[in-house]
Formats: sequence, structure tokens, C-alpha cells
Amino acid sequence: MNDLGTRLTELSERSEHLGAEELRQRVMLELAHDGVRARYAVPGWVVALAVALIAVVVIGTPLILFRGSDGSTEPQGPTVETSSTVTGVDQIVERVVLAPVEGIDPVTISMPIGDFEFVTMELPDSRAFEFPFHATVATPYGPVSGDDSRLWWSADYVTWNTTSAAGVSGDILLVDGDIVVLSHSGATRSAWNGDRWIEGQRIDVPGPIDWIAFGPHGVVAANSTTVYYSADGADFVEAERGPDLANFWASRVDPNDEEFAEAARMDCRGTFGATHGQIRTVVATDSGFVAFTSAAHPVDAVCAPLLWFSTDGTTWDLISPDSPFGEAEVNTLSIAERDGRFVAIGAVEAAMQGFVWVSDDALTWRQADLELAYPLMVDAGELGWALIGAEALPQAASDFALWFSADGQQWDGPHPLPDGLRLGYLVPEIVVGADTIFGVGFEEQVFVIGRLQED
Repeated sequence: MNDLGTRLTELSERSEHLGAEELRQRVMLELAHDGVRARYAVPGWVVALAVALIAVVVIGTPLILFRGSDGSTEPQGPTVETSSTVTGVDQIVERVVLAPVEGIDPVTISMPIGDFEFVTMELPDSRAFEFPFHATVATPYGPVSGDDSRLWWSADYVTWNTTSAAGVSGDILLVDGDIVVLSHSGATRSAWNGDRWIEGQRIDVPGPIDWIAFGPHGVVAANSTTVYYSADGADFVEAERGPDLANFWASRVDPNDEEFAEAARMDCRGTFGATHGQIRTVVATDSGFVAFTSAAHPVDAVCAPLLWFSTDGTTWDLISPDSPFGEAEVNTLSIAERDGRFVAIGAVEAAMQGFVWVSDDALTWRQADLELAYPLMVDAGELGWALIGAEALPQAASDFALWFSADGQQWDGPHPLPDGLRLGYLVPEIVVGADTIFGVGFEEQVFVIGRLQED
């Protein structure tokens, strides 16, 4: 299958004149294969146009671009050292140094928050076959990422340390300066010892989990059907009354009656005939916890989610029988919170209309001042919020761009994506922090590092 940018360009350059709806359906069918859906849990409206093969990570720690610990710009290759942790258990740490990519010049993007210079780097040849960073989080000690069997961290974005760890099956969270690595059966909390991350508390949950949220009122973990709660983050029990999954919105339009039935089943029309709902995510707020639920869907699109609230995770109450997002599909994989404010993105695929919503409690939502056809991803950190999307039906990969916001309501953009980042088939990842933008181009297997320039 061709890369999305190439495919869109081919469609737009054909002599035949495709209408917007037909072009949308053709791209949707081009991307509609079970492998992408099953492996990456891609939101339906995102895959309809194409899930980007990039992860833009906006993080904040000081760094000197292109320079390893000895100040050189040449790849030093991986080295291995053995050292003892604070618990006296030997830990093997491997150090991998990125190298500049030849032929790609630095590029500067000017934004209201300042000028960012982006440079493109790559793994040394000896490690190019393995490309980690399935999940990434900003910490006060630099970015932390992980793959199925290893934890990766860096203080300067150029020199990365890696060591074996419990499988990283989901998110990595920052909790009171520690990191929490999610796995299917629970999570592991690790602390920084001044040199590396040391595994500590193991968080065991009675059943499998897909999400975990830490807040001032305890900890909540959940899978698609069950919520567990803990007052101390150690001992979990099943909620006394979880969300009622018999409540959900379902489309009244049968996708089999549509001209492009296979494509229709991938958007919210695919909820037609649904018999039950599912939990889609949980988030912590200052006053408690909020769960998002929606109808079961053939490819796990989250359509018109209902919201449930609990002060402590034990009992959950439906906020309203109507979704605050209307009949839109919401990307619950990309809900971005900063200082108690949440930003969510979604779209009504059939109308080619995208939305950005803002909330100060994750319960009541309003539309932000940004109109897009396809918002792909959003995240928040010290710099504010960063978003990648397209203003109109994309005809080429270059139609996707960056937006930034200091408050989640007003947005600045579009700014062109830096060189080295290409659009393809994988869901992008965004993490936002203080003064550095770290992009991962999976297709070319490169890292695009941008740092806020001093005046």
C-alpha cells in the first residue's frame, strides 16, 4: 500500500474529477484494512483520511542540538555499561547516540511563543531496525519513552539510555515526579534517582486494564467494561456501581444502505444496530473522575460519547442522556489536559467537519475558536497545547500543519510541518512540555528536534 501523501497526490492529479465525498470514500477504502485498525486502535475518522506516521512531542528540558555528551556531532554508536541501582540490583543500561541526517537543513518556525529551530536526526545504523517510542512523556529530567520490553530516557534528546523493563502496553504517565508505566495487568511506578529511573511500586489491579488515572481523590483504572478504584493507589477493588453500558447513542443510518457501505461502517454510521456500550477512557479532575462511554463499533470508533462522573471511583452517575459532542466521533486517545483545562478533538466524518472542544471540568464542553476539517492529534504541556490537522480535505501530505495555543481556546497557525516528518499510516503521538519540540517520523525513522531559540 502506498504512503498516504503519495496516494492523495495520485488521486488529486488524475484526469478524472472526483467530488469531495467520492475522494474521501476512496481514501477511506484505501486505508481500511484490519491490520492498521487492530494494532493501533485508530479512531475511525482519523483513519478515514489517514493516520499520520509522525509523533510530535513538545517537551521541555535544556539541550544542545546535535551534540552528545562529548560535544561532537558524529554518531558514537551504542555502548553498554553495567551499574548498580539504589536497591543493589544490577541494571544493564545501553546508551544510544543519535546522529544528524545528511541533506536535511535546519528549519525555523516562528510562533507567538517564540522561534523554534528544527533539526533532523537518526539512530545509528546498528540500531536502525528497532524504532521504539510507542509512548512518550515529558518529565523534569527529560523525555521518557518505551516499547514492548524496554524503557528509554534522555536528558538532552540526543543521547538516549535504554534498559529492560516490564512491557509497555499503554501509556507512560507522569505522577508527582514519578513515572507510571501501564501494562495490561496493572502498572509499575518508577522514581528518578539522579541518574536513571528505578522501578519501585508494582500496582496490581484485579482485572485487565486499558487506562489508569491519578487524581486528588484516589486512583481509577478501567477496561472496556469494568472500573476499579483505589484510595491509596495500591489496593484496588471493583467499583460498586460503574457506568451503565446499556446507555449509548447509535446511528439510525444503516451503512449497508450507503453507496460506499464499507467506508460508512468505519465512521459513526457503524454504530447502527449496536447492542451495548463500552468504556472508552477515564480522566481525573480536581473534583473526581470522568468516564467516557459509547456504543460498540466494528473498528472502535468513539461516537457521541456519554459522560459519567464519580467523586471517588466507587459509584458513577450519568451526567446527561445527550452527548456534549453531538453525533461526532471523539478521539479519546488524544484528550489533552493542562492546569485543569481539557482539550478534545473529533469530527463528523460524513460531513468532513472537524471540531476542537475545551472544558474546565471534563464534563461541560464548548467549541474552541478553530475550524478544521480533520484534527488528527492534540496534547498539552508547559508550552501550552499543540495540534496537528488539516483545514480542508487534504490533497497531499503537505496539507497537514501545526497549530499552537496558550489557553486551548485561541489557536495560532497553521504552521508547516518541519522537514523529516512525513504522513503515513500510524497514529501520531504528541507530548507537550517547556521549550523543546521532539518529532518522530516513523516512516523515515528519523527524529526531528526543535528547541525554542533565545532572544
